[in-house]
Amino acid sequence: MKGERAARGELTPVESRVHWPRRSRTTSISVIIPCMVRNLKIDSSILGAALIGYQNRRAEIDAKIAEIRRQIGGQTPQRSASAGPVGPPRKRVMSAAARKRIAAAQRKRWAEFKKAKEAPAPVKKRRLSAAGRKRIIEATKKRWAEVRAKKAATEKTARKPAVTKRAAKRSAAKRAPAAAQPTVEQVQAPS
Repeated sequence: MKGERAARGELTPVESRVHWPRRSRTTSISVIIPCMVRNLKIDSSILGAALIGYQNRRAEIDAKIAEIRRQIGGQTPQRSASAGPVGPPRKRVMSAAARKRIAAAQRKRWAEFKKAKEAPAPVKKRRLSAAGRKRIIEATKKRWAEVRAKKAATEKTARKPAVTKRAAKRSAAKRAPAAAQPTVEQVQAPS
C-alpha cells in the first residue's frame, strides 16, 4: 500500500521517512512516534505549534475542572481558564520601616544571647586561713616523718650481713677438714 502511494507520489515527507516494521501489518502508535521524531527535524515552528496545541488542551481541561467543581458544591475555580498565562509569582516588597523593625529586633536577640553566654555566675575565690594553713603543714610533716621512719627501718633490715657464696665456702671448709681428718685417738686405735 505504501509502495503504491510512493510510486504515485502521494506520500507526505514524514511518511516517506518512516520505516515500517516488516514482520507485522499492524503497528502500534508507540512504534510510529519514535520513528517520526527520530526522522523529523525539530525547529521552532514545530515547537510553537505544539505549544499552542497543549495550551488549547489545558484550557479545555481547566474548563471541565471548573464545571465539575461547580457541580460538586458551588466552589469557585481556583484558576479560571480565561485568566491567561500564569507568570512567576510577584516578589513581596517590604517597607523600609518594617526592615528597620526586624533588624532592631534581631540585634536585641543577639545582644541577649551574647550577654547570657559571656556572663556566667562569678566564682568567689576561696582563701585559706592562717590556722588552716598551719594544720595542713603539721599534717604533711607528720606524714613525711612516718615515710622516712619506714624507709630507715627497711634499710636497717637490709644491712644485716647476708651470707654470700664465698663466706659459705669458708665456713664449710673450716668444718669439713675437722670432720675429714682423723683424730689421734682414731689413728692409734686398732681397727
